Parts: sequence; C-alpha cells; structure tokens
Amino acid sequence: MESTKNLPELINAVTSELLRLRYSPVTISKCNAVWQKLLSYTQAKDLLHFSEKLSESFLLEYYKYPADYSGEFPYGTRIALRAVRMLGDYQLYGIILRKRKKQQPSCPDGFTDAIRGFVLYSYQSRNTVKTVERKVFIVKCFIEYLTMQNVSTCSGINKQHASGFITSILGLKKITINQYLYKLGCFFRFLHSEGSSSVNLRMAIPQINDAKERRIPTVWSPKEKSVACPSHLILRIAYHILLTKEPYKELGTEYLAEREREREQRVIRQLQLKGYQILKVS
Repeated sequence: MESTKNLPELINAVTSELLRLRYSPVTISKCNAVWQKLLSYTQAKDLLHFSEKLSESFLLEYYKYPADYSGEFPYGTRIALRAVRMLGDYQLYGIILRKRKKQQPSCPDGFTDAIRGFVLYSYQSRNTVKTVERKVFIVKCFIEYLTMQNVSTCSGINKQHASGFITSILGLKKITINQYLYKLGCFFRFLHSEGSSSVNLRMAIPQINDAKERRIPTVWSPKEKSVACPSHLILRIAYHILLTKEPYKELGTEYLAEREREREQRVIRQLQLKGYQILKVS
C-alpha cells in the first residue's frame, strides 16, 4: 500500500463506494466503527496517511492480530481485517475487491428437466428465490457426484448413491451438513412425487436432530406470549429507528398486500429470466 492518501478522505471515498455498491447499513456502520478507531489511532501517532505499516501496527495494538491467534479469529477481528483491507484495496486499485461467486456445478442433460421441475416445485411451495438457488446448488453438487458414479438419469439413483454422497460431505460443518440433508431430502421427495423414482429415497436421508430454534418457546403460556410479541415488535421498531435515524411511520393495512404483490412479481421475473413462460389462470 502506498502512503499517499489522506485517511479521512480515503474513509469518505470508501464509504461512498460502499453506498454505491448497496452494502447494507449494518456492514457500513461496522466498518465505520473500525475506521473511527483507526482515525483516532493515526491522530495519536500524529500521522495523516494510510499505509500498510500503519494498518499492521493498528491491528496489533487494538486487536492483537496476529500475535494472540492460533485458530479461528473472533468476529470483531474479522470485521476489522475486512474494514482495513477495504481501505487498502481502494487506495491501491480505486475499487473495493469483492469475493468471486462460487462456480455452479455442471448439470448433464439427463438431469436438466428434473432441475427445472424441482425449481417450479420449490416456488409452488412458497420458497424464496435465495432458498431455491441454494437448493439447486446442493442438488447440482449431488448430480456432480452421480456423474462420477456413471449415473446419467434420475431413474438410476439408488440408496447407495445417496449414502455415498452423504459420506462425502461429512467433513463439513454440522449446520452445513444439515442444510445438505434437508434440501437433498426435498429433491428426493419431488422425484418420488413426480414418478421419476420408484422408491422414496427421502427415507435414505438420516434424520436431522437439530430442530430450528423457535422465536417464541412453545412452552410459554398465552399470557407470556402476549407480553413477548409486542415487546419484540417494539424492540425491532426501535432498532430500525436508531439505525436509519428516521421517525417511525405507520405503514398501514396495504403494506403486507403490497409486499405480497412485489414478492409475486419478483418470483415471476426470476422464472422468466430462466426461460419459463408464466400464464396467470383467472
């Protein structure tokens, strides 16, 4: 990194770039918190410009990086590293370098129709676009495994293939494995319902014991729930008021209906981009 950029100007430029790239307000506020610490640090050192040496000494003094870490870094340290790296990238290249998206696994022709049908099935189940994309990614990973096992169609899938694929992902984190198992089970259920598989391979998927944490405990009494629900809503409203610095506005009864219409249009656009034709039946 070259020591040629005035730090306050650099911070303002990076903040503007983050806003242009539509980073979330939470991400920007976290980065700004780190940058303010860095600004105070440079002022105490009587420095004006950002440099690699400055960033290294700042991270060592404030976050003990890399001296005290031998394993995974704490969340706060990762945020600080990311914020400092943004400054360095922008000073060097004039842009904020972003992670390259993972390449989607390939899908042979024998599975194309099954993937398309599964996408429609998922949208009919009221899954969000993000959830459907994640499902398709996991199914394509499974199909890639099937290709290595010389399986070219859905009718050739058996329990041994499912078991072998599950064994191949056992090195992943527990939460990731649970996601794979659940979404793979959805795909197997779809294949069985469509007649593409004579056996319900969903039964070959191990049971997921870790249930999702509920927002409100089911053991609470109605009185406790009646107190917790409004309190939770008020806290969320207060959080957004503090975050956006804007007064509270009552959205009205049409808000939910409008959101539902927007969601419907978004799903339609996503399907049209993938080549589907949508006809509304009145």
